[in-house]
Amino acid sequence: MSKHRTHFYMVTVMVAYVRDGTTRQQYTNLITQLNERKITSNAIDVARQTVLQRATLEGGIDPADFRDVVFMNWSHLGFMTDKEFNDVGDEAKSKEPSPFDS
Repeated sequence: MSKHRTHFYMVTVMVAYVRDGTTRQQYTNLITQLNERKITSNAIDVARQTVLQRATLEGGIDPADFRDVVFMNWSHLGFMTDKEFNDVGDEAKSKEPSPFDS
């Protein structure tokens, strides 16, 4: 398995669009990986395109109705491998119960 580490980010985005003559907003999150910690204009553009594609496919929003894409936050989650991010270890770990496990 690869030991290649990347920077993981949780990106929070608001998409403004018009439907039936009314301006609306859709909020979404996405996880992205970057080779460097810096967030470049290319990384922002790729994230913007991804969000717009998701809004079109999942939200049924016509691309002509998009008005704005606002990045609310880029939270750095860490510099890690895919296995570390997905909490997959080489040896079994004991997992503390989560309050969401019911």
